[in-house]
Amino acid sequence: MSAAPDDAFTDAIKRSPGPAPWYLSQPASNLSSQELGLTWERDPKAGPSLLKDDRGRIYAAASIYTYVWRISPEQFLVWLVDAPKTDTSPGMACIDLYDIDKLSPLTSLIDPLAMKADAKYFVATAEPRASLHLPRNLPVGDTQLSFPSEFHACDQLFVLVSDPGWDKASVHLWIIDPRTEVVKVVPQTWFADGPYDFGYEWITRIAREPASGNIVGDGIRIKGFVLNSDGTQFVRWLDSSTTVAQSLLQGSDGQSAMNPFRRLLNLIRKGSVT
Repeated sequence: MSAAPDDAFTDAIKRSPGPAPWYLSQPASNLSSQELGLTWERDPKAGPSLLKDDRGRIYAAASIYTYVWRISPEQFLVWLVDAPKTDTSPGMACIDLYDIDKLSPLTSLIDPLAMKADAKYFVATAEPRASLHLPRNLPVGDTQLSFPSEFHACDQLFVLVSDPGWDKASVHLWIIDPRTEVVKVVPQTWFADGPYDFGYEWITRIAREPASGNIVGDGIRIKGFVLNSDGTQFVRWLDSSTTVAQSLLQGSDGQSAMNPFRRLLNLIRKGSVT
Protein backbone atom coordinates (compact mmCIF):
# COMPACT_ATOMS: atom_id res chain seq x y z
CA MET A 1 0.00 0.00 0.00
CA SER A 2 1.55 3.29 -1.06
CA ALA A 3 2.53 5.85 1.54
CA ALA A 4 0.71 9.15 1.58
CA PRO A 5 2.51 12.45 2.12
CA ASP A 6 2.43 13.85 5.63
CA ASP A 7 0.00 16.62 4.70
CA ALA A 8 -2.56 14.01 3.57
CA PHE A 9 -2.21 12.21 6.90
CA THR A 10 -2.50 15.50 8.79
CA ASP A 11 -5.59 16.53 6.83
CA ALA A 12 -7.27 13.22 7.64
CA ILE A 13 -6.63 13.79 11.35
CA LYS A 14 -7.97 17.35 11.19
CA ARG A 15 -11.22 16.08 9.66
CA SER A 16 -11.77 13.59 12.49
CA PRO A 17 -13.68 14.34 15.70
CA GLY A 18 -12.25 14.67 19.18
CA PRO A 19 -13.73 14.84 22.68
CA ALA A 20 -15.63 17.79 24.16
CA PRO A 21 -14.85 20.44 25.03
CA TRP A 22 -11.41 20.65 23.44
CA TYR A 23 -12.30 19.70 19.86
CA LEU A 24 -15.89 20.82 19.32
CA SER A 25 -14.73 23.99 17.59
CA GLN A 26 -13.02 21.87 14.91
CA PRO A 27 -14.65 21.25 11.46
CA ALA A 28 -15.70 17.67 12.25
CA SER A 29 -18.17 18.91 14.88
CA ASN A 30 -19.59 21.87 12.92
CA LEU A 31 -23.38 21.44 12.75
CA SER A 32 -24.16 24.69 10.90
CA SER A 33 -26.27 24.78 7.74
CA GLN A 34 -26.78 27.40 5.04
CA GLU A 35 -29.87 28.56 6.85
CA LEU A 36 -28.51 28.50 10.39
CA GLY A 37 -25.09 29.19 11.87
CA LEU A 38 -24.35 27.23 15.04
CA THR A 39 -21.28 27.52 17.28
CA TRP A 40 -20.09 25.42 20.19
CA GLU A 41 -19.44 27.45 23.34
CA ARG A 42 -17.17 26.07 26.03
CA ASP A 43 -18.28 26.46 29.65
CA PRO A 44 -15.60 28.29 31.70
CA LYS A 45 -16.65 26.23 34.74
CA ALA A 46 -16.04 22.90 32.96
CA GLY A 47 -19.74 22.19 32.49
CA PRO A 48 -21.37 21.00 29.26
CA SER A 49 -20.44 22.70 25.99
CA LEU A 50 -23.43 24.49 24.46
CA LEU A 51 -24.40 24.66 20.78
CA LYS A 52 -25.74 28.17 20.15
CA ASP A 53 -27.01 30.29 17.27
CA ASP A 54 -26.11 33.95 16.77
CA ARG A 55 -29.03 35.00 18.98
CA GLY A 56 -27.70 32.98 21.90
CA ARG A 57 -30.36 30.28 21.72
CA ILE A 58 -29.17 26.83 22.82
CA TYR A 59 -29.74 23.87 20.49
CA ALA A 60 -27.76 21.16 22.27
CA ALA A 61 -25.37 20.43 25.13
CA ALA A 62 -22.46 17.97 25.15
CA SER A 63 -20.78 16.81 28.35
CA ILE A 64 -17.04 16.45 28.77
CA TYR A 65 -15.40 13.64 26.73
CA THR A 66 -18.40 13.37 24.37
CA TYR A 67 -17.66 13.08 20.63
CA VAL A 68 -19.79 14.88 18.01
CA TRP A 69 -19.12 14.02 14.37
CA ARG A 70 -20.95 15.38 11.35
CA ILE A 71 -21.02 12.46 8.93
CA SER A 72 -23.03 14.11 6.12
CA PRO A 73 -24.84 17.37 5.35
CA GLU A 74 -27.94 15.86 6.97
CA GLN A 75 -26.73 13.76 9.91
CA PHE A 76 -24.29 13.57 12.81
CA LEU A 77 -23.16 10.99 15.34
CA VAL A 78 -22.70 11.46 19.08
CA TRP A 79 -20.89 8.97 21.30
CA LEU A 80 -19.38 8.50 24.70
CA VAL A 81 -17.56 5.56 26.26
CA ASP A 82 -18.41 5.59 29.95
CA ALA A 83 -16.29 4.25 32.79
CA PRO A 84 -16.61 0.71 34.12
CA LYS A 85 -19.28 0.53 36.83
CA THR A 86 -18.38 -2.65 38.70
CA ASP A 87 -16.65 -5.95 38.01
CA THR A 88 -19.92 -7.25 36.58
CA SER A 89 -20.93 -4.01 34.80
CA PRO A 90 -18.17 -3.03 32.39
CA GLY A 91 -19.73 0.20 31.14
CA MET A 92 -21.00 0.98 27.68
CA ALA A 93 -20.08 2.73 24.46
CA CYS A 94 -23.22 4.66 23.52
CA ILE A 95 -23.55 5.87 19.92
CA ASP A 96 -26.48 7.95 18.67
CA LEU A 97 -27.43 9.05 15.15
CA TYR A 98 -29.20 12.41 14.76
CA ASP A 99 -30.77 14.39 11.93
CA ILE A 100 -29.41 17.94 11.82
CA ASP A 101 -32.68 19.47 10.62
CA LYS A 102 -34.42 18.14 13.73
CA LEU A 103 -32.35 20.41 16.00
CA SER A 104 -34.34 23.30 17.46
CA PRO A 105 -33.84 25.71 20.38
CA LEU A 106 -34.17 24.18 23.82
CA THR A 107 -37.04 25.57 25.85
CA SER A 108 -35.40 25.15 29.26
CA LEU A 109 -32.00 25.93 30.69
CA ILE A 110 -29.28 23.28 30.81
CA ASP A 111 -28.61 22.01 34.32
CA PRO A 112 -25.06 20.58 34.39
CA LEU A 113 -25.68 18.80 37.71
CA ALA A 114 -28.82 17.17 36.36
CA MET A 115 -26.97 16.03 33.23
CA LYS A 116 -24.31 14.44 35.38
CA ALA A 117 -26.80 12.86 37.79
CA ASP A 118 -28.85 11.43 34.92
CA ALA A 119 -25.71 10.27 33.06
CA LYS A 120 -26.74 12.35 30.03
CA TYR A 121 -23.84 13.02 27.70
CA PHE A 122 -25.86 14.88 25.04
CA VAL A 123 -29.06 16.89 25.36
CA ALA A 124 -31.17 18.22 22.48
CA THR A 125 -34.82 18.65 21.59
CA ALA A 126 -34.24 16.18 18.74
CA GLU A 127 -34.52 12.49 19.51
CA PRO A 128 -31.88 10.14 18.11
CA ARG A 129 -32.83 8.61 14.79
CA ALA A 130 -31.15 5.42 16.03
CA SER A 131 -28.95 4.33 18.92
CA LEU A 132 -26.35 1.64 19.45
CA HIS A 133 -25.12 0.56 22.90
CA LEU A 134 -22.10 -1.74 23.04
CA PRO A 135 -20.42 -3.20 26.16
CA ARG A 136 -16.93 -1.80 26.54
CA ASN A 137 -15.49 -5.26 27.26
CA LEU A 138 -15.87 -6.57 23.70
CA PRO A 139 -13.19 -9.20 22.99
CA VAL A 140 -10.13 -8.51 20.88
CA GLY A 141 -10.73 -9.32 17.23
CA ASP A 142 -13.91 -9.22 15.14
CA THR A 143 -17.37 -9.31 16.71
CA GLN A 144 -20.43 -9.67 14.50
CA LEU A 145 -23.35 -7.65 15.86
CA SER A 146 -26.80 -6.47 14.85
CA PHE A 147 -26.95 -2.76 14.02
CA PRO A 148 -30.07 -0.62 13.56
CA SER A 149 -30.65 -0.26 9.82
CA GLU A 150 -30.29 3.52 10.07
CA PHE A 151 -26.57 3.03 10.75
CA HIS A 152 -25.93 1.06 7.55
CA ALA A 153 -25.24 4.20 5.50
CA CYS A 154 -22.65 5.49 8.00
CA ASP A 155 -18.95 5.39 7.23
CA GLN A 156 -16.42 3.45 9.26
CA LEU A 157 -16.23 4.76 12.81
CA PHE A 158 -13.20 4.77 15.12
CA VAL A 159 -13.83 4.68 18.87
CA LEU A 160 -11.14 4.69 21.55
CA VAL A 161 -11.68 2.65 24.72
CA SER A 162 -9.19 3.18 27.55
CA ASP A 163 -8.76 1.51 30.92
CA PRO A 164 -6.12 2.68 33.40
CA GLY A 165 -5.92 -0.69 35.15
CA TRP A 166 -4.27 -1.08 38.53
CA ASP A 167 -1.10 -2.67 37.25
CA LYS A 168 -1.12 -1.71 33.59
CA ALA A 169 -3.11 0.62 31.38
CA SER A 170 -4.82 -0.57 28.20
CA VAL A 171 -5.98 1.25 25.10
CA HIS A 172 -8.16 -0.39 22.47
CA LEU A 173 -9.16 0.94 19.09
CA TRP A 174 -12.61 -0.09 17.93
CA ILE A 175 -12.99 -0.08 14.16
CA ILE A 176 -16.75 -0.09 13.66
CA ASP A 177 -18.11 -0.92 10.21
CA PRO A 178 -21.88 -0.27 10.19
CA ARG A 179 -22.27 -1.72 6.68
CA THR A 180 -20.98 -5.16 7.66
CA GLU A 181 -22.10 -4.85 11.30
CA VAL A 182 -18.64 -5.83 12.53
CA VAL A 183 -16.67 -4.28 15.38
CA LYS A 184 -12.92 -5.00 15.28
CA VAL A 185 -11.17 -4.46 18.61
CA VAL A 186 -7.46 -3.75 18.23
CA PRO A 187 -5.17 -3.35 21.29
CA GLN A 188 -2.85 -0.35 21.00
CA THR A 189 0.06 -1.97 22.80
CA TRP A 190 2.56 0.44 21.27
CA PHE A 191 0.96 3.15 23.40
CA ALA A 192 -0.09 1.19 26.49
CA ASP A 193 3.39 -0.37 26.79
CA GLY A 194 5.24 2.78 25.77
CA PRO A 195 6.95 5.48 27.83
CA TYR A 196 3.83 7.62 28.16
CA ASP A 197 2.18 9.29 31.13
CA PHE A 198 -1.18 7.62 30.64
CA GLY A 199 -4.01 10.09 31.19
CA TYR A 200 -1.79 13.15 30.90
CA GLU A 201 -0.87 12.00 27.41
CA TRP A 202 -3.77 10.33 25.65
CA ILE A 203 -4.99 9.51 22.15
CA THR A 204 -8.07 11.49 21.16
CA ARG A 205 -8.51 11.41 17.36
CA ILE A 206 -8.33 8.54 14.89
CA ALA A 207 -9.07 8.47 11.15
CA ARG A 208 -8.28 6.53 7.99
CA GLU A 209 -6.32 8.30 5.27
CA PRO A 210 -8.24 7.22 2.16
CA ALA A 211 -5.44 7.19 -0.45
CA SER A 212 -3.04 4.96 1.52
CA GLY A 213 -5.54 3.16 3.75
CA ASN A 214 -3.36 3.87 6.78
CA ILE A 215 -4.97 4.67 10.12
CA VAL A 216 -3.70 7.94 11.58
CA GLY A 217 -4.29 9.88 14.76
CA ASP A 218 -3.06 12.27 17.39
CA GLY A 219 -3.93 13.22 20.94
CA ILE A 220 -3.55 15.43 23.93
CA ARG A 221 0.19 16.13 24.17
CA ILE A 222 0.76 13.47 21.49
CA LYS A 223 1.75 14.48 17.98
CA GLY A 224 0.41 12.85 14.85
CA PHE A 225 1.17 9.20 14.22
CA VAL A 226 0.63 6.60 11.52
CA LEU A 227 -0.55 3.00 12.00
CA ASN A 228 -0.87 0.26 9.40
CA SER A 229 -4.21 -0.28 7.67
CA ASP A 230 -5.70 -2.59 10.30
CA GLY A 231 -4.41 -0.58 13.26
CA THR A 232 -2.26 -3.38 14.64
CA GLN A 233 1.17 -1.82 14.13
CA PHE A 234 2.70 1.56 14.83
CA VAL A 235 4.47 2.81 11.69
CA ARG A 236 5.92 6.21 12.51
CA TRP A 237 5.39 9.67 13.91
CA LEU A 238 4.39 12.56 11.68
CA ASP A 239 7.45 14.75 11.83
CA SER A 240 5.64 17.83 10.59
CA SER A 241 2.82 17.60 13.15
CA THR A 242 2.61 19.12 16.59
CA THR A 243 0.66 18.28 19.70
CA VAL A 244 -2.74 19.88 20.21
CA ALA A 245 -2.43 23.62 20.77
CA GLN A 246 -2.41 24.78 24.38
CA SER A 247 -5.50 26.89 23.65
CA LEU A 248 -7.43 23.63 23.23
CA LEU A 249 -5.94 22.10 26.36
CA GLN A 250 -6.46 24.97 28.76
CA GLY A 251 -9.78 26.65 29.47
CA SER A 252 -10.41 29.88 31.29
CA ASP A 253 -11.28 27.76 34.33
CA GLY A 254 -7.64 26.68 34.46
CA GLN A 255 -8.48 22.99 34.10
CA SER A 256 -6.13 21.19 31.79
CA ALA A 257 -7.15 18.29 29.58
CA MET A 258 -6.94 14.92 31.30
CA ASN A 259 -8.16 11.48 30.36
CA PRO A 260 -11.30 10.61 32.41
CA PHE A 261 -9.70 7.51 33.88
CA ARG A 262 -6.64 9.49 34.96
CA ARG A 263 -9.05 11.79 36.79
CA LEU A 264 -10.66 8.78 38.48
CA LEU A 265 -7.32 7.36 39.61
CA ASN A 266 -6.27 10.75 40.98
CA LEU A 267 -9.49 10.98 43.02
CA ILE A 268 -8.97 7.46 44.38
CA ARG A 269 -5.38 8.25 45.36
CA LYS A 270 -6.57 11.40 47.15
CA GLY A 271 -9.21 9.41 49.03
CA SER A 272 -12.11 11.23 47.35
CA VAL A 273 -13.53 7.99 45.94
CA THR A 274 -13.95 4.80 47.94
